Amino acid sequence: MAPEDLVRVGIRNVLEAEHQLSVVADGHTNRVLDVTDRVPLDVLVASPATECDALRLLRTINRRPLPPRTVVLADRVSRQGACALLGERAAGILRRSTARHHLPWAVPAAAQGGLALEPALASLLVDSYLQPLRRAQTQSDARTLLGRLTVREREVLTLLADGHAAPAIAAMLSLAPGTVKSYLRSVYDKLDVSNRIQAVRVLWSADAIPSPAPVPSRAVAQTA
Repeated sequence: MAPEDLVRVGIRNVLEAEHQLSVVADGHTNRVLDVTDRVPLDVLVASPATECDALRLLRTINRRPLPPRTVVLADRVSRQGACALLGERAAGILRRSTARHHLPWAVPAAAQGGLALEPALASLLVDSYLQPLRRAQTQSDARTLLGRLTVREREVLTLLADGHAAPAIAAMLSLAPGTVKSYLRSVYDKLDVSNRIQAVRVLWSADAIPSPAPVPSRAVAQTA
C-alpha cells in the first residue's frame, strides 16, 4: 500500500515481529482494496503519498460493506488534515518516520475500536480542543476580578487602557492627580497586579476592550 516498496516491506516486518498480529496481504492500493473485498480484515495500515490520497482511500474503504479499521501513515499531518482524516473515520494517524515505534501498539488499539494517534499529534489535537475552554476560563476569571472595582475605578482603568497618563485622567475626570494615583493603587490591589500593563491585560482578557492588533512581521530575504 505504501508508495515505495521499501516502506511497505518495512511496515510488514514491524507488524510480523509482533506475535499477536497476522499480516494477510500487502501491496499497492488496488491489490489491497481487492483483498478487503474477499478477506475480512481487522486493520488496514495505509501509507498514501499525500493527505488527499489518504482521504480518497478512506472514502473508498468506507464504502465497503465491512470496512476495516484504517491506520494512516503520513510524512506530516496538520491539525486540519488530522481532523479531516478523523472525519473520514481513520482509526489511527502516525508519522511514517516513527511508525515502527508505534505500530505494535497502534494496530491492536485500532483493532479493538480505539483511536491510535502519534503522541505529538494527540497533544496538538487535545490543545486545540482545550484552547477555547482555557480562553473562556481566562475571560471568566478576568470578569470576576473586574467585578471588584467601583464604577470610578473602572473609569480610571479604561482611560489608562486608552493610553492616558494619570495627569490626563485627572483632568478628564475633574479629579486631583493624587486622587487618580490613589484609584490606580486600589485598582492594582484589587486586580492583584503590579503595573498598568498587567491591569490593562485584565481588561483585554475580559473582552471589556478590544485587544491591540498584532504588529505585522517584516519579510526578510536571506541569501546563501
